[in-house]
Amino acid sequence: MLGSFLVAAQMGLIAVLIWQSRAALESPWFIAGLAISGAWMLWAVWSMPHKTLKIHPSPAEAGVLCRNRAYRWVRHPMYGAVLLGGLMLAWAEGGWLTLLCWLGLILTLWVKSSLEEKWLSERYPEYEEFKRITPRWIPLWPMGNDTLPQRWGRRVLWTCLLLLLATLLWQSYEGAWDTNLFDGKSAHNIRTRQAAQLIDTTPDLLVLDVRSEWEYSGQRLPGAVNISINDPDFDDKFSHELTGKSAILIYCAGGYRSRQGVGRIQQLENTLPVYHLHRGMMEWWWR
Repeated sequence: MLGSFLVAAQMGLIAVLIWQSRAALESPWFIAGLAISGAWMLWAVWSMPHKTLKIHPSPAEAGVLCRNRAYRWVRHPMYGAVLLGGLMLAWAEGGWLTLLCWLGLILTLWVKSSLEEKWLSERYPEYEEFKRITPRWIPLWPMGNDTLPQRWGRRVLWTCLLLLLATLLWQSYEGAWDTNLFDGKSAHNIRTRQAAQLIDTTPDLLVLDVRSEWEYSGQRLPGAVNISINDPDFDDKFSHELTGKSAILIYCAGGYRSRQGVGRIQQLENTLPVYHLHRGMMEWWWR
């Protein structure tokens, strides 16, 4: 019963991630992540013995314990591939809902893999030794006879290094993106203090919130109008809101979707100055 529930939760979270991120399908982060995730998943399937592929965590009846190829590096390569693909979807879309779904997917797969390992240990006595020396999801060097503090120390170190690498890659990508978007003439990338001054001194300012309706229903900038960047009628609704406006201030949760919005607005040959809140609501909350 629990195994079936976890499978349903996993499929549901993946479906929400894909649905919410459908507008980000052209993102280079999504394309690169999907390619790596897909290759990793294919390698995991190829590594499995014949007739052992199952979505349910219970071991296959005709299965044997696999410790070769992908399983030499991690105990659950399929789950690792799913989590990487989910992370790229959440990152490309940039919303709080997709982030929460990805965190929910981590929790679901952690419980599911733990249940699967319980059953595998009952069927294969040698699985406990395999579990002791092989990481769960992320390929690391063999753990050997490391103590528990050494294992967790190594995991923390790898996590910090991966986060640092991701941050550097994102800053490089964001910097190149900003160079193309903000030329200092028609579009400007501004911080919170400048945005607050702009709202206070420009009564005919269009404050455009491109987050989802669910996010907009919470905290938002004063006088903001909500048009989700994922709305198929974004262009028409935006053009309608321009009546009587002299400038545009656009924002989202963290800056990704609003940058997409700036690009969309520039394609519409907009003549009004566009101001972009650099880190969106994330920065506004901490002002």
